[in-house]
Amino acid sequence: MSLGNKVRALRKVVVVVLMWSLLWPMAGAAALPALAQGAGGADAAAKPRLAVLGVTSPVFSRSSAFNEYVLNLITHDVTTMGRFDVVERSHIDAVLREQRFQLSGAIDPATAVEVGRILGVDIGIIASVEVLEARRVETWYRAEAVTMVRLIDMQTGRLISTLRVEGSATGDTSLEAQRKALDHGFGSRFRNRLASVFSFQGSVIEVHGEGLKGDTVFISVGRSHGVQVGAEFEVKRPEVTTLAGMQLPEGHYFMRTVAAIRVTDTSSEFSRATVVRADDRVLEGDTVVELVPAKSPEEKSETLLYVLTALLVAVLLLNYGGDAAD
Repeated sequence: MSLGNKVRALRKVVVVVLMWSLLWPMAGAAALPALAQGAGGADAAAKPRLAVLGVTSPVFSRSSAFNEYVLNLITHDVTTMGRFDVVERSHIDAVLREQRFQLSGAIDPATAVEVGRILGVDIGIIASVEVLEARRVETWYRAEAVTMVRLIDMQTGRLISTLRVEGSATGDTSLEAQRKALDHGFGSRFRNRLASVFSFQGSVIEVHGEGLKGDTVFISVGRSHGVQVGAEFEVKRPEVTTLAGMQLPEGHYFMRTVAAIRVTDTSSEFSRATVVRADDRVLEGDTVVELVPAKSPEEKSETLLYVLTALLVAVLLLNYGGDAAD
């Protein structure tokens, strides 16, 4: 293969890999609708109360240390997010024991409502570890883990969402690889997916300037709701409020996005933000909905690693092919 042909072939490979790396993270990037805070995201005086009710598994016994390990991973993640009032596990156990109430993995709507009333919680989480396998590869082990996490509205018994949490890892022992595989699925990956389900929603309460790019706005959600500096929101405004001459209920309007803002400072109940994109002026009373990144920082790093690996393999193959042709 001539040098010119090598260069042209390498350019094609680079273009394909770069297009894949840019487009693939966009899959699933659309923001999910914000839920009402208290079973999910909106103006609220208090964070929704959340209880991690338990972890079961068909893979190992109920008393397995892995059940407790996954329960601790989930509890750590929901606590770290700062947008929930997380009930202590010891309190959950004490209250349910006092009420002589037994929880199983298959919680039905009526049971969920009863548990929600007893514990005074809005959201319940029940998880099931469906896969936790480790196999020996030469002198080390590779493990795969799949955990199904069910998010339940404890006021109505409605299933809000089911998240499939997958992870893989290697380790010197089977136990180490399994624990690392569970870790891989949770952390910022899991928190990012939870944020998509329970996104913040509030309103613009004051605009400084014309409400255009670079101007400052204040919104009705703050640090006590879990908002952090750097968080981004879309600014939305009702576009269609009636259909066939009938007034649509509030919350069912068709909205259009007019701008995007980024939080620069937070107080307990409010946040200050800068308009970073404006298709129209931001007005007081506009709705703001949190924009959740499609990928966590760890997933972005992995994507970059995949891209660099693909480029390296492409270069090696071209060189090998060129040498063979010569």
